[in-house]
Amino acid sequence: MNLITFTIAITALISLILAFIAFWLPVLNP
Repeated sequence: MNLITFTIAITALISLILAFIAFWLPVLNP
């Protein structure tokens, strides 16, 4: 597993977490 694949995986994971938080924030805090 090279550096580029690792960086892409980390970036995708972070953006997925950010999208999850941005979706649940208005749901939990009306």
